[in-house]
Amino acid sequence: MKRKLLTMMLSITLLFTGITTPAHAAEGGRTVPHYDITKVGGDWDGTHYTLPDGTLVTDAFFFDGAYTYYLQADGTPMKDKLTYHPDGEHIIYLDSYGHEVFTNFQYCPSVGYTCYFDSNGYLYKDQITFVGDKVYYLNANGKMENEGWFQFANGTDYGYANWDGSLMNNGFSYDPWGRIVFYHWNGMVARGLITDGVTYYSMDTTDGHLIGSFIMPTTPTPTPTQPTHNHQWQPHYATRVVQEAYDEEVTHTVQRDYDHLFANWDPSFDLTQAWMDEPEGVAAGRDFMGWMQYHGYPTACFTQTVTKNEEVTETVHHPAVTEQYIDYYFCADNSCGERHTPAELGKPDK
Repeated sequence: MKRKLLTMMLSITLLFTGITTPAHAAEGGRTVPHYDITKVGGDWDGTHYTLPDGTLVTDAFFFDGAYTYYLQADGTPMKDKLTYHPDGEHIIYLDSYGHEVFTNFQYCPSVGYTCYFDSNGYLYKDQITFVGDKVYYLNANGKMENEGWFQFANGTDYGYANWDGSLMNNGFSYDPWGRIVFYHWNGMVARGLITDGVTYYSMDTTDGHLIGSFIMPTTPTPTPTQPTHNHQWQPHYATRVVQEAYDEEVTHTVQRDYDHLFANWDPSFDLTQAWMDEPEGVAAGRDFMGWMQYHGYPTACFTQTVTKNEEVTETVHHPAVTEQYIDYYFCADNSCGERHTPAELGKPDK
């Protein structure tokens, strides 16, 4: 499905043409009435709301006890619209039933992606939000990231979004190129120097991939009056391979969009899928138009996007993982010339 910028969609004429501008509204914004039938009374027939005195309510928000609507100039609810709030600043969504969306994710057909609306019904843009134990990111256009590796709107940080929009945030894992990275609790990839309290990890300051790791020595500060014949053992570090590099075949599911033709006489009839599923020998070898003629179908049809889940297999390269360890200790002032392994001194090798 073609992606459209939110700003392109919002360039259409605003729903709300202004009257007076209150002090709290954005430039060009205004306020409109909010009616609550549980408090005001009146009649709601599902299409129009009439006050107890018989006045038809127009250009106003209306709460029927369960859902909030925006009633247009003719009094009918606005439906399936992503548009500016009358305040001229925030963006809201009215679904196919005319219900304003609050505290929820919502797929918006006009822009072709999923958005999130807060408890006020306002669109999230460049915001991280948590739902249960999962974290999500809504980018600068309000789109929920769900297509793998991406860059945050700050132009500096990176993250990885699964197909369902949840971000990787579970510690060490891999980037799309098989390099080790660390995903913070908020989904951002760590950059620079990080530690788990024992080992220090140097992460690339640009994209966060692991450059190397080392263990910080914890050497006690010697007493100035300590005699020179007392050993002040200092560790000598070397590097060893914890895990060899290897390649791994990884299969995951991706969503892909295809344009299918549907029958005008039956909008639920997917002609393209039926043609593809035609058994061998019935109309085998026929092109689409030939297949239509074979079955005697009218040629009147329309195009609609169909989303399918497909399995994709790719090779992920895992680089070797190394760590530093102590292979021997030596005397700090080099007065004795002795060398000892950690086992000889009863010390750990890391």
